[in-house]
Amino acid sequence: MVKIAGTVILYKPDTGVLANIYSYLDQIDKLYIIDNSDAASEIIKKEFQYNKNVEYLANNRNLGIASALNLALVQAEKDGFEYLLTMDQDSYFEDKIIEKMVTRVLEDEKIGIVSARHHYPVGKKAAEKSPSIIDKLVAMTSGNIVKVKLLRSIGGYKDDLFVDYVDHEICLRLNSLGYMVKILDDYKVIHSLGNVNVKRLLWKKIYPTNHSYIRHYYRTRNRFFVYKTYGKIFSDYRKIELLNFIKDILKIILLEDQKWKKLKFIFWGLSDFKNNVFGECGRV
Repeated sequence: MVKIAGTVILYKPDTGVLANIYSYLDQIDKLYIIDNSDAASEIIKKEFQYNKNVEYLANNRNLGIASALNLALVQAEKDGFEYLLTMDQDSYFEDKIIEKMVTRVLEDEKIGIVSARHHYPVGKKAAEKSPSIIDKLVAMTSGNIVKVKLLRSIGGYKDDLFVDYVDHEICLRLNSLGYMVKILDDYKVIHSLGNVNVKRLLWKKIYPTNHSYIRHYYRTRNRFFVYKTYGKIFSDYRKIELLNFIKDILKIILLEDQKWKKLKFIFWGLSDFKNNVFGECGRV
């Protein structure tokens, strides 16, 4: 039987994260909980203190999603695991599907990542379920099964991006190297996307994510980095991301609060991208 580790990256978690973790804990052999909060969570530590299959690592500062994922990759490789499940703190599974997902990874040595189909409790509808396994350029981090040695061999996740588009970058890098990213439409992961609410613009329902201004900084800076790095190779991706950027700005202007502050941080994100300033945002 193939042994698989998992990781969940935390940032100021509430108690709801425990139910999410328990939705997949018994489906994996080891869980690395990487906590990017400013202080360790006593609730999380207490909950898993006697569970030998759970390792809790408190960074006591926000290292960013990429660095946290790399810590999990290093530990998984050290402990002899070939595969790693990556999860967000606000994601969970309804069904026992992880072993089946790993089986799909084994079907082709050129598969680098498989991901469950994302389902959003509130917000945009997930794509209609299909019985097939679908080739994709990118997949969101949560609900992924990744090959540990492969990702380690190509340098892991890009630390400088900190948060946002970390998943896009690693997927596009894999694709550019001849590896495949697959979405398994017959399996789903439940995932919350920002602070989504429903608004109506004329006759159409719109789902603004209401990301914070600082998230818009990272999304803009990193989006254009990925756009520049891989846009010439993947022209369809380039067109979609440019359109999504325009849509995001329109949603902020028409539907969201703190419009000027968010637009200012978008401008700063563009400026730092152009000036090759990466890592944690230094803007206040």
